Amino acid sequence: MTNFELMKAVENGEMTAEEASKVTVTASGKGNVYIGDKGGLCIRHGGRYPVHMYVNQLVPFLGRISEALDFVIANQEDFTFKDENDRESTIATIAQWKEDHLI
Repeated sequence: MTNFELMKAVENGEMTAEEASKVTVTASGKGNVYIGDKGGLCIRHGGRYPVHMYVNQLVPFLGRISEALDFVIANQEDFTFKDENDRESTIATIAQWKEDHLI
């Protein structure tokens, strides 16, 4: 949603100013999670391109999250990081997230 669309929604009573302040706004009007041009799930993650998948792919993907996190932790020395200074904090964050979510 663009800033203009948010202002219109508040003016029209479709949402409160507080609700509008919580909406992620980007230049293209797309938030961090949105429906792509081909009807799939798109997730912006800070990289150049968003991750795209069909919704029916989401359940099997989520079912493999624990396995993927374990794999990353076990093989952390084999991965390349854009900034090698991020290696330790990234792996620690992954391990903490896994522990916090009990997966």
